[in-house]
Amino acid sequence: SAVVLCGMLNNFSYCVISGASQDIARQFHAEDQTTILTSVMNVSALAATVISTRILVRFRFYTRIRLVLCMGAVSYAGV
Repeated sequence: SAVVLCGMLNNFSYCVISGASQDIARQFHAEDQTTILTSVMNVSALAATVISTRILVRFRFYTRIRLVLCMGAVSYAGV
């Protein structure tokens, strides 16, 4: 169930950013920068993958899942 929860949170962010990127860019009068939102999302996903594979791999499975969920919560709070 922990993996499903992580997957749902990850997929939710992709759906929201991908679906709302044009509206978000229009709200900030930056329609020409719509692709930046998707690029930042992909770079963030790459950074999270690197953190998970390089740093978090030292921890036990459920500790690692909790840390990944905390990173996701922090990223949502930052948005």
